Amino acid sequence: MLIHPLAERLRGLGMAAMADAFLEMQNNSTAADLAREDWLGLLLDREATARDNKRLGRRLSHARLRQSAVVEDTDFRTPRGLDRALFHKLAGCDWIRHSQHLLIGGPTGTGKSWLACALGHKAVSVHGRGGESAGHGVCGGGVGGGWSSGLSAKVELRRFSPDREGDR
Repeated sequence: MLIHPLAERLRGLGMAAMADAFLEMQNNSTAADLAREDWLGLLLDREATARDNKRLGRRLSHARLRQSAVVEDTDFRTPRGLDRALFHKLAGCDWIRHSQHLLIGGPTGTGKSWLACALGHKAVSVHGRGGESAGHGVCGGGVGGGWSSGLSAKVELRRFSPDREGDR
């Protein structure tokens, strides 16, 4: 079998990650023991993972979050009055699905912007049932002094719909 023409054909079909995995498996001696179904499964997994990562990167880039914060890195030991159960419930993103709003308020320097970015990152990366991507669109940005003295950050979270003009 001609290995490199097959890999180039996969790349031509838009499956570059699958082509790379195919070439890696060809050069791996332990992969020779795998059944055809296992080979195909590994190739498909690699392609699906690469596409999911690319989609997530595109959504995060579009969100323009100011900080690279993730919910898993939240420090609940910091004395800022953050309720762990409530924050984890918010991280589930059900409030977005129900079209509810979220305002994060508190004294200066307590991490409101960081928490908003962490929730925004979670909303972008959330997956639906069966592994299909069901991420939400996120637009990050600061709020000026016109709102209230305690509020310094706002993140708009909404369902992502690639068909809507405002989500591009």
